[in-house]
Amino acid sequence: MQIDTIVYCNMIGFVLLAMLLISSHEFANKNKIENKMFFKMVYIIMGACLAETIGLFIDGMMFPGSRFIYMFLNTYLYVATTLYPVLWIQFVDWKIYGSIEKNREIKKIIAVPLCILWILILLNIRYGFFFQLSKDNYYSRGEFFWIALGAPYVYLVISVIMVVLGRKHNRYLFFPVWLFVAPIFIAGLVQTIFYGISVIWVAIAVGLETVYISQLNEITYVDSLTGIYNRKYMSYILRKHENKKSGCAGIMIDLDHFKSINDEYGHDVGDDAIIETARLLKEAIPMNAIVTRFAGDEFVVLVDTAHIKEVKEIMEKISNSVSGFNEENAKLYTLELSMGYSFYWPENNTTEEFLKEMDQQMYACKKERHLDEWREKGMLI
Repeated sequence: MQIDTIVYCNMIGFVLLAMLLISSHEFANKNKIENKMFFKMVYIIMGACLAETIGLFIDGMMFPGSRFIYMFLNTYLYVATTLYPVLWIQFVDWKIYGSIEKNREIKKIIAVPLCILWILILLNIRYGFFFQLSKDNYYSRGEFFWIALGAPYVYLVISVIMVVLGRKHNRYLFFPVWLFVAPIFIAGLVQTIFYGISVIWVAIAVGLETVYISQLNEITYVDSLTGIYNRKYMSYILRKHENKKSGCAGIMIDLDHFKSINDEYGHDVGDDAIIETARLLKEAIPMNAIVTRFAGDEFVVLVDTAHIKEVKEIMEKISNSVSGFNEENAKLYTLELSMGYSFYWPENNTTEEFLKEMDQQMYACKKERHLDEWREKGMLI
């Protein structure tokens, strides 16, 4: 067993993740659900780096409690081996769909095989089918070690499939799943072929580091108040359409009377109105659309379609969602939206023309709404 190499690899992995934690204060305060999953993986892998390193020095040593400590450390390693990919699956699911309900469903599904593995790991302490400790406190693999060590790769493959399917719905964005999965598969292959070499934990640490960097990049495309994508991301998507010579539809949405909400109830309530509007839009749009905060109280929905009927159906669904919100919610304010749409064809119009047409239609809608309000109040005949 190449002890020096394993210790160096584990310490590199530990230091990488420790540096990640030290520099993660801003990142840790955003999107807390996904961050909890991510940082749980970080702590688990840091623990595994330490556990394996300590275990290397205990291997073959006999002192009071040595067998208990070594059994505990190896049991932890097997638990960590099965736990991090489960958290990874949940993390991937959240990144693609952002749904608490869906995340709970997948958690229930993956919990069954995980519980079975954990029961087997506990039974291993007595029966040794995954690993054994000799009378002299030396570690050796059991006959069925490959079950516990192979299970994570099934989950990793599933995560790749999830991302591929998520791409079809335009929900896979800046998430480099292969940068996380590939090093682990390579490390696992090396460890399987060359017994006595352990590089898996540093490989996972490197994978987590790449995901962390990707998350930091993604933050620049997310509006800090609402959690939806910002204007910079909208420009990024339009550039992709321009490069691919593919068209899309856009809906510009303005929150009417927003200044009145701010003036009457204060900026905190105004912020709440923006947040609720973003939530309603996000829930109302289909899987082939994204919603971005364009500016202040304006939003833009980009839809991967060339059909005006689909665009109008989305606008109707948004209107119905807002009506339902106003009827059911006990807020100090009500929401009113003005909307306008247009189509972007890279070969026929520029992004500026596309946005201008949406803006003009939206303001025409706003003007008509105001005229209707004035008529209702008897201010117009």
